[in-house]
Amino acid sequence: MIRTLKGNTMPFFQGPAAGSQEWADSRRAAYGQLEGISFRSDIVAADISRVQRLVEATGFFHADEVAIAAELVAERLHRGDASGYHFIMADYHGQLVGYACFGPIPCTKTSYDLYWIAVHPNFQGRGLGRQLLQAAEHRVQQLGGTRVYVDTSSREQYAATRSFYERCGYHREAMLADFYAAGDGKVIYCREMNVLCPGTRSHCLCP
Repeated sequence: MIRTLKGNTMPFFQGPAAGSQEWADSRRAAYGQLEGISFRSDIVAADISRVQRLVEATGFFHADEVAIAAELVAERLHRGDASGYHFIMADYHGQLVGYACFGPIPCTKTSYDLYWIAVHPNFQGRGLGRQLLQAAEHRVQQLGGTRVYVDTSSREQYAATRSFYERCGYHREAMLADFYAAGDGKVIYCREMNVLCPGTRSHCLCP
């Protein structure tokens, strides 16, 4: 299993993306109401290249990181739930414009990691990131998870990312100084949530 890159989980707030010309139709939606967005948790073979293109478009990741993002999709396709990776995909008229990847933390009972969440630059600022996060959290609850963890960088470049998680109800659990590099620490966030009762799918405090 590959469990890496959690420090760069959410780069959809900043920066123009190379290759945005491929998304000409979607630019119209960036300045108005987003319509035509659909969410799915099933993965198909074409998602390997779709995720690769989407992550590249954010302009935040190195080539090896882009390759790993695509590899996680392939791992899910190959091994299913046994891979430890779950996805929420956001499509706009058949085009992947955002996604989240998450999974149970090994050797824990009900804790989950949010590994990736990314939105194409042409769809930023329209609430899609929050929708993806909420959909991922809901799925975690359905799977019996009670805590979601996410790591990000302490660098100023990621200030908007940290602010996003805080606005979405995540609290800072720890900061590991110089974790990624000198002056680049790892900030760990967590959100606690109730379990969904299997019978009713309503919120409760059942163990």
